[in-house]
Amino acid sequence: MAADTYEVTGADVEEVMAWARAKARETGSSHTLYVRVTDEGRPGLVRLSGVAGDPFA
Repeated sequence: MAADTYEVTGADVEEVMAWARAKARETGSSHTLYVRVTDEGRPGLVRLSGVAGDPFA
């Protein structure tokens, strides 16, 4: 199994979500879209759409 990872900055969230869905349909794969956040100085990820949990589990 393999995964493609992209880091997108300075983009509209709705456009990125549409791109991720279209890319998944095009390749016959699933997708998960996260936003990188900082909470009290600690980095983290918040899932916006797609597969919950580990898709490789």
